[in-house]
Amino acid sequence: MAGPYTTQANIIKEIGRSMLVKLTDDEKVGDVNTEVVTSAISWADNKIDLYCRGRYPVDMDTVDVPEAIVDYSTCLAVFWLYKRRLQVTLPDALAKDYKNTMKDLRDIQAGKLTPWEQEDEPTIILSNKTSDSKVFNSTLWAGYDRD
Repeated sequence: MAGPYTTQANIIKEIGRSMLVKLTDDEKVGDVNTEVVTSAISWADNKIDLYCRGRYPVDMDTVDVPEAIVDYSTCLAVFWLYKRRLQVTLPDALAKDYKNTMKDLRDIQAGKLTPWEQEDEPTIILSNKTSDSKVFNSTLWAGYDRD
């Protein structure tokens, strides 16, 4: 992974600064614990990479990350933060977002959904081989016993 897919600022937009303090302030200093936020973002991004690996690039620069991936990372990071605090109930809207995010990630993995731009033209694979330049032409194959 080239860089985090989301930021602390995105998480604050989602749940507010006071809730972020409540979910991360283990030492009771009254401020956001950035180490906890970084752990949440790392967990979220690794989860996304697990679903995208092999089908899409998981070493994207942060400028190349589709907005949907940023949203998924934010949602998963928020879920992880709530999961740390079992006494704080995850709001229904965030629980629904988490379920939808996981469904979308499974669809991305299956190739049913892509957050990346689709090219209009299909990929064309060219070969420099002709029937005459093949290593195993029909004459050579005829010399092998195929029993």
